[in-house]
Amino acid sequence: MKQEELEKNLDRVHAWIRSADQKISIFLAFQAFMLNFTLSLIFSLLKSPGYQFHFSLFSFFLTFLGALLIGFGIITAIFALLPRLNDGGNKKSLIYFKGIASLKIEDYKKAINSMTAQSYKEALQDQIYISSKIATIKHNEFKYALISFMSGIILLLSSVIFFAI
Repeated sequence: MKQEELEKNLDRVHAWIRSADQKISIFLAFQAFMLNFTLSLIFSLLKSPGYQFHFSLFSFFLTFLGALLIGFGIITAIFALLPRLNDGGNKKSLIYFKGIASLKIEDYKKAINSMTAQSYKEALQDQIYISSKIATIKHNEFKYALISFMSGIILLLSSVIFFAI
């Protein structure tokens, strides 16, 4: 593969990472809204004059499981936003910012000026692979956060209905 194609591929992978971070950031705001809305709805329902509270083990289980899933969804979304500063064991990468920052300026200049086209292509390939793993982790964490949070909201709302029955 040509160097230009590798650079475009690396840019594309970094766009996937940015996309995941943007989705997660928006989802965190959505989580705050939904949690506030759901809790407000539950508390207003509990305070309404015609609402009768009937305790059952099933409705308690739904409430507990819903709260756990909501908490897991929020925590997973927060962890998905954490930066992945893994250099794949290659501490001397000249295209990864952490690898560059670990060098003194003179060492960096010497290393970048002595880098061959082949070693640059290999560094690009390494970075594409590492960044792809990061993008996969972030997208998977977003998926798990979305599924668990929405399941938790549904269970929490269902528990309020079952408390009334």
